[in-house]
Amino acid sequence: RENARGHGLGNTLIEKLIDEARLIGYAKMRLDTYPPKMAKAVKFYESHGFRQIPPYYDNPHDGVLFMEMQL
Repeated sequence: RENARGHGLGNTLIEKLIDEARLIGYAKMRLDTYPPKMAKAVKFYESHGFRQIPPYYDNPHDGVLFMEMQL
């Protein structure tokens, strides 16, 4: 994994997904992540416009973070 980082692939992928979601008419995108093991992911999502929101479904794992981006 470490050797795959730093090439901008994650940025390219998420930007393409956001663009496609807008094109097909989505109003928002939601996701959940697990900060204890994916702290860098939270900063990544925030840098692309995602913000923390209350849980939108029952997740059995403690510490899950829910995020949303308005399109």
